[in-house]
Amino acid sequence: MREKRKLARLLFASILLSGSSVMMAQTNKPVTVQLKQASIRELFVEIKKQVQVNFMYSNNAVEGLEKKDYNFTNASLEKILRHCLAGSGLTFEIADDNRTVVIKRKPQDENRATGKVVDGQGEPLIGVSVKQDGAEQGTVTGLDGTFSLALQPSKDGKAPKLTVSFIGMKTQHLTWRGRPLNIYMEDDAQNLEEVVVTGY
Repeated sequence: MREKRKLARLLFASILLSGSSVMMAQTNKPVTVQLKQASIRELFVEIKKQVQVNFMYSNNAVEGLEKKDYNFTNASLEKILRHCLAGSGLTFEIADDNRTVVIKRKPQDENRATGKVVDGQGEPLIGVSVKQDGAEQGTVTGLDGTFSLALQPSKDGKAPKLTVSFIGMKTQHLTWRGRPLNIYMEDDAQNLEEVVVTGY
């Protein structure tokens, strides 16, 4: 009787191990993707066709990501995700079951807004004011036009709003979604005239 129980346990363990190896093989399976101007969601759909994994993410996290060309040949899932999420403020985690991929914001990006401000010619703007709406503290851009602003928790639970302003430029109102901002400032002819007159 004991021998039969041992055999049953060994058989059950072997089934679990074989199932685990199959799931691991799925996430390690080479993926080939050829997409033109596709969204990150379309990329996930294409990957899911080839690798039996589910993607979990919030719409806010991936909203606003630019459409891109995705070209990968026999690449691993991790390599594709690292490449596609680079610079987006997002990261990923493969769950223990090897069947679920969680896309989430990097922790450090949730309480600090970062980005770069340039003019119409793409030149960095120094001293641009960047403030979070409803907060007292703000910051200004450095020599290379970049900024880093510590954010206060939002009272209504919504994404923080930023106001970006500079003398002679049109003020911009932006929403921080956890990804570095590339901000292009436009000349404000009326504001510039007022500044010149005031200067005299």
